[in-house]
Amino acid sequence: MLKPKPSEKGLEEVFISIYDEFFLKSDNPEANEYLKVTKEIAYLEYKIAVLKQSLYFYYHNTTTEKMRLDFIEALKEGYDIIINTELPFIDEVHRVLTIEIGILENDLNPLKSHYDSLIKNSKSKNFDYYESI
Repeated sequence: MLKPKPSEKGLEEVFISIYDEFFLKSDNPEANEYLKVTKEIAYLEYKIAVLKQSLYFYYHNTTTEKMRLDFIEALKEGYDIIINTELPFIDEVHRVLTIEIGILENDLNPLKSHYDSLIKNSKSKNFDYYESI
């Protein structure tokens, strides 16, 4: 009797969490730095994506003034981005897309560069099992 093939959906996340847990428990400074950098990169990339999607929604869809004011307040609290309600909303959306997201991307670029150097350095080292014991 043939067994059904297990679903591969979600396996990558499971293995990543196993590796993350291993690195944390191994008290490896390089591994901890890798985890820290990957989490910071993921956070900033997510922040940029959510900001772009939210701006797109509030700009292209019919929204009430209350909805926009609530959105503006959420941006101020969650992202520390201030939208001037005295200026046209389109101008403020353009400013956020160019300046505020540019600032986030400027924070992201050195992290990606650092991540690349961590990957390059880890690939260049040979693993000696007996030495690690």
